Amino acid sequence: MIIDMSKILIALFVFSIFVYPVCADTSTWTAFGSGAGVGTSATNIHISSLGILGAGKSSNSNYQNVGGFLAAFAVGQDASGPVIKDFKVDGREVRAGDYVASAGRITANVTDASGVNLTTSNVGFDTTKTAFSGLSGDSSYNTTTGDLINKLNITSDGDHTLNIYAVDTTGNISSYEVAVKVDTGDVKASNVYAYPNPYNPSAGDMRLAYMLSKDATITIYIFNALNQPIWKRDYTTGTEGGHAGYNEVLWNGVTDFGEVAGNDIYFARLVADGRRVINRVKIAVVK
Repeated sequence: MIIDMSKILIALFVFSIFVYPVCADTSTWTAFGSGAGVGTSATNIHISSLGILGAGKSSNSNYQNVGGFLAAFAVGQDASGPVIKDFKVDGREVRAGDYVASAGRITANVTDASGVNLTTSNVGFDTTKTAFSGLSGDSSYNTTTGDLINKLNITSDGDHTLNIYAVDTTGNISSYEVAVKVDTGDVKASNVYAYPNPYNPSAGDMRLAYMLSKDATITIYIFNALNQPIWKRDYTTGTEGGHAGYNEVLWNGVTDFGEVAGNDIYFARLVADGRRVINRVKIAVVK
């Protein structure tokens, strides 16, 4: 037999309000839950904050403190941890394996209907974490909006884990983490590819995608098979095309001379800070 607990709870609530106040002497009943009160009237029902029956002594045998049944029921149903969303570093979404700046800035939104426990919730990287209540300066947590900011200070290159650990006021837990890389040396470009490839300019834009190990000013050149430059674009440090992590830029197949690239093999080169080639990729144009 399946027991409908909601019907049982409603029945208890109705009993406590309409039946129980006219019962016999209740001075020997044992209260459970939380709440307290002292009754002064034979018809008085004291509603306290928590518990079905609150602790307290009545001066009238027909009085018993009735705890905040609905409040207890609502709190008892909170089994979800805080909601963590919009996790970004320096304003960009982070994928596993992305490069991030050693002094980058984590932003996210952390909220919970029951409230967030500021002393047990924390944010940081690896084992370096700061409680929400301890954030200061460039880092903060807004209890009204749930907006979280944490300025990173990663002092070693290599693999790291960025994380948020959030606890609500009833003890429910949520967490978010992502594995990233830090490289403070010369900028490097990896995972460079062009797609679609082969590429037909009449079908739309081609995308050039790559990972940068740090923010840098990047120049992309496209050369034809005779090693003649036909297209060039500059991407400022920190912007799309020049920021740490995943970048994606577009080429519409038109040269800087206003001509649509013909069927041929082309080569894209990535140059950092105007002087050093950091990677390249081959492009086939087929119309």
